[in-house]
Amino acid sequence: MQKLINITMVGLLVIMLIVGCKQQNSQPTSLERPNILIMIADDMGYADLGCYGGISNTPNLDQLAGSGILFTDFYAAAPNCSPSRSGLLTGRAPSRTGMYNYRNYEYFGFLNTFKYEKEKVTLEKYTIVESDRTRIVYNWMQYFDTNDLEKELGQGGFSVDDFFSDVAGSPFDSKKTEFAVVAKKR
Repeated sequence: MQKLINITMVGLLVIMLIVGCKQQNSQPTSLERPNILIMIADDMGYADLGCYGGISNTPNLDQLAGSGILFTDFYAAAPNCSPSRSGLLTGRAPSRTGMYNYRNYEYFGFLNTFKYEKEKVTLEKYTIVESDRTRIVYNWMQYFDTNDLEKELGQGGFSVDDFFSDVAGSPFDSKKTEFAVVAKKR
């Protein structure tokens, strides 16, 4: 009886090995493998591109976006370029890779902010004083209220579904200075 059980077990093991090890197609077809393209641009907001309703002329990026998926909620690992890229490439917090800043020496920075209400533009002037030079960098930002944003998105082919007070979906409060919008391509 024990011999019959052993033969049966060996037979089942052989069948399982044959079934489990049948030759698989080791090369997935292009339909199984998505093409993923990550583009990084310093100092560019999502609303700067035409495909997101921006006023910039970006026909090639718009065409590329038209054949893919557009994301409207993405967070960077850091506010400046080198640590942010380090986080993207390693999947780790930039401080874990020793990338705290893109500079490895001392500098002093001064910020002046100019707000132009009529144009709905904020201009920030950064003065960076280093041991061997002084640089001035300008950062231009456009801001919107809900009506202007809905109009801009409409001109870009989007329709607004809803506004929220934050990206977590809290009910919209017009008294808050920031808001999130859910928009869809028409």
